[in-house]
Amino acid sequence: RREAENAREFAEAHAHIPYLRVPDSIPDLITTRVLTLEWIDGRKLTELPSAEQRDMVRKGIDVCFAQLLSTGIVHADPHYGNMLYDNSGKLTLLDF
Repeated sequence: RREAENAREFAEAHAHIPYLRVPDSIPDLITTRVLTLEWIDGRKLTELPSAEQRDMVRKGIDVCFAQLLSTGIVHADPHYGNMLYDNSGKLTLLDF
Protein backbone atom coordinates (compact mmCIF):
# COMPACT_ATOMS: atom_id res chain seq x y z
CA ARG A 1 0.00 0.00 0.00
CA ARG A 2 2.85 2.36 0.73
CA GLU A 3 4.35 1.83 -2.72
CA ALA A 4 1.00 2.69 -4.33
CA GLU A 5 0.82 5.88 -2.25
CA ASN A 6 4.39 6.79 -3.23
CA ALA A 7 3.58 6.32 -6.92
CA ARG A 8 0.41 8.42 -6.62
CA GLU A 9 2.25 11.22 -4.80
CA PHE A 10 5.06 11.16 -7.37
CA ALA A 11 2.59 11.24 -10.27
CA GLU A 12 0.73 14.21 -8.80
CA ALA A 13 3.92 16.15 -8.12
CA HIS A 14 5.17 15.58 -11.66
CA ALA A 15 1.87 15.89 -13.54
CA HIS A 16 3.22 19.02 -15.24
CA ILE A 17 5.66 16.87 -17.27
CA PRO A 18 3.70 15.83 -20.36
CA TYR A 19 6.01 12.99 -21.43
CA LEU A 20 6.13 11.26 -18.01
CA ARG A 21 3.85 8.38 -17.12
CA VAL A 22 3.37 6.58 -13.81
CA PRO A 23 1.14 3.49 -13.78
CA ASP A 24 -2.12 3.83 -11.87
CA SER A 25 -2.67 1.43 -9.00
CA ILE A 26 -5.75 -0.76 -8.80
CA PRO A 27 -6.90 -0.27 -5.18
CA ASP A 28 -9.30 -3.22 -5.08
CA LEU A 29 -6.41 -5.57 -5.89
CA ILE A 30 -3.86 -4.20 -3.42
CA THR A 31 -3.09 -6.03 -0.20
CA THR A 32 -0.32 -5.67 2.37
CA ARG A 33 1.79 -8.06 0.25
CA VAL A 34 0.59 -7.43 -3.32
CA LEU A 35 0.71 -4.26 -5.39
CA THR A 36 -1.32 -4.29 -8.61
CA LEU A 37 -0.77 -1.60 -11.22
CA GLU A 38 -2.20 -0.98 -14.65
CA TRP A 39 -0.43 -2.76 -17.50
CA ILE A 40 1.57 -0.47 -19.75
CA ASP A 41 2.92 -1.65 -23.07
CA GLY A 42 6.42 -0.39 -23.53
CA ARG A 43 9.99 -1.20 -24.39
CA LYS A 44 13.16 -1.20 -22.33
CA LEU A 45 16.05 1.07 -23.23
CA THR A 46 17.99 -1.85 -24.71
CA GLU A 47 15.12 -2.67 -27.06
CA LEU A 48 14.98 0.77 -28.66
CA PRO A 49 16.70 2.07 -31.78
CA SER A 50 19.37 4.67 -31.05
CA ALA A 51 17.20 7.74 -31.76
CA GLU A 52 14.55 6.57 -29.30
CA GLN A 53 17.25 5.61 -26.78
CA ARG A 54 18.55 9.19 -26.87
CA ASP A 55 15.01 10.54 -26.45
CA MET A 56 14.35 8.24 -23.50
CA VAL A 57 17.63 9.17 -21.82
CA ARG A 58 16.99 12.90 -22.37
CA LYS A 59 13.53 12.57 -20.83
CA GLY A 60 14.98 10.57 -17.92
CA ILE A 61 17.57 13.26 -17.22
CA ASP A 62 14.92 16.00 -17.40
CA VAL A 63 12.71 14.08 -14.96
CA CYS A 64 15.66 13.58 -12.58
CA PHE A 65 16.36 17.32 -12.59
CA ALA A 66 12.67 18.06 -11.97
CA GLN A 67 12.74 15.74 -8.97
CA LEU A 68 15.85 17.30 -7.49
CA LEU A 69 15.37 20.96 -8.38
CA SER A 70 11.62 21.43 -8.57
CA THR A 71 9.44 19.00 -6.64
CA GLY A 72 11.79 17.41 -4.12
CA ILE A 73 9.87 14.16 -4.53
CA VAL A 74 12.16 11.49 -5.94
CA HIS A 75 11.98 8.03 -7.41
CA ALA A 76 14.34 6.13 -5.12
CA ASP A 77 15.49 3.50 -7.64
CA PRO A 78 15.88 5.17 -11.06
CA HIS A 79 17.78 2.59 -13.11
CA TYR A 80 16.96 1.58 -16.68
CA GLY A 81 15.22 -1.60 -15.52
CA ASN A 82 12.57 0.56 -13.85
CA MET A 83 11.87 2.60 -16.96
CA LEU A 84 9.87 1.93 -20.10
CA TYR A 85 9.37 3.89 -23.29
CA ASP A 86 5.66 3.50 -24.01
CA ASN A 87 4.07 3.31 -27.43
CA SER A 88 3.33 7.04 -27.46
CA GLY A 89 6.93 8.01 -26.62
CA LYS A 90 6.35 8.69 -22.93
CA LEU A 91 8.85 7.74 -20.26
CA THR A 92 7.17 5.36 -17.83
CA LEU A 93 8.65 4.93 -14.35
CA LEU A 94 8.08 1.71 -12.42
CA ASP A 95 8.77 0.33 -8.95
CA PHE A 96 8.11 2.98 -6.33
